[in-house]
Amino acid sequence: MWATGSPCTGDESHNGSDPTLVSFEPGVHGAIFATPEVGVEAHIQHLYAYANKDPLPNGKVLVDPRYTLVSRGSANTWQGLNARWAVPGLTYGQSIIQDYWMNALAQR
Repeated sequence: MWATGSPCTGDESHNGSDPTLVSFEPGVHGAIFATPEVGVEAHIQHLYAYANKDPLPNGKVLVDPRYTLVSRGSANTWQGLNARWAVPGLTYGQSIIQDYWMNALAQR
């Protein structure tokens, strides 16, 4: 996450995310998470922000440093992520359906 083209400076804002679980290192493209599980949680939180306008569920610690930057509720379908996630990503939602959901259905 936060791999927006330019390497980090190390001074990026955490935007409310827990700095003990998320960090930025100069020269690295994207946020660094304390564990793989925290990184997965950050991605789920990012999807959650796109999907609805509700706050994080009680007890959840904010670990997505871009959560507050998302236009909340702007993508409540996979195709709604087009041109929002992985810009330009004009067919990003379709690729998720094709690459993951269709393969999962084929395995049944």
